[in-house]
Amino acid sequence: MKKNLIILLITLALSICVNSVASYGSEPSSQTKSQTVTDELLTGYPVGFKVLKEQWKGQRRKPYTLEIAVWYPAIGKETVHIYPFGENKMTTSLVLNGEPVKGKFPLILYAHGATGGGTSSAFLTEALARKGYIVAAVDYTDRFTQVRISKPVSLRMLKKIRMLKWANELRFKQFGNEAEKYRKLFGYRPDQTNLTINRILQENNDITSAFYGMVNESKIGVVGHSFGACTSMMVGGADPVYHDPRVKAIVALSGPVTEQVYNVHKPKEVNDIHVPIMFMYGQKEPFAGRPSDKAFLYDLANPRSEEHTSELQSH
Repeated sequence: MKKNLIILLITLALSICVNSVASYGSEPSSQTKSQTVTDELLTGYPVGFKVLKEQWKGQRRKPYTLEIAVWYPAIGKETVHIYPFGENKMTTSLVLNGEPVKGKFPLILYAHGATGGGTSSAFLTEALARKGYIVAAVDYTDRFTQVRISKPVSLRMLKKIRMLKWANELRFKQFGNEAEKYRKLFGYRPDQTNLTINRILQENNDITSAFYGMVNESKIGVVGHSFGACTSMMVGGADPVYHDPRVKAIVALSGPVTEQVYNVHKPKEVNDIHVPIMFMYGQKEPFAGRPSDKAFLYDLANPRSEEHTSELQSH
């Protein structure tokens, strides 16, 4: 139920920011809110799912094949589908490679967190597709990962230890006193986000593609979690090197908060974001040592921003 409320809040925010096809009624009473939220999330389009492949050159010696998961409003009956989810599996219901619904829909890019993958938040990306969005999520080429879109990931104990050490350094060092150095090193993430937008718009303009004419190119948003929240803000305007002006709205879920992370090229880079942005973080996170989102993010942003806390702790 808590997860459903978070999804609905994000959906509402995106609906306002990018003018989605979805519409919502008045606030329900406390007695009916639970059932209303559940019904709202379960109604809508059947969810289609495809996996696209795109070549990435970056700093590698040889081109690397990126996978991009795409969820979208589809025609047909949903059937059981199993995502490979790290060392486990995740079961859902969707229309695999289904025929897209005719019409134009907003495009949302999902940016996953550290050690995650494109399907890490399938519960959210599916819900957005059901409400009338095309959602694309790339597997970023991070140093460590536990989840990939199309294949299981098995980690030995030593690698798990190294991965946890990296995640800890990311939080306290690479987003902290070495933020300037690592901003450039993390540039592959916004670059791969921009590449994903390019690929979806290429499909939109390719008469042979199933997605031909399906994307409203003036309504593009990014939802990012943790490391992905930072990625979303970089493409949204916080970093002039990686800014993609096609992005019109941002939802930043539990992004990094330090004095240095958004003071690399100039002080208060958050203020250079000129599109609507919503910050959200877990209610228990401050008790686990998270600094003030209000001081480091919300208060530095433009007045159109919104800040919310949820009852779920970020991971």
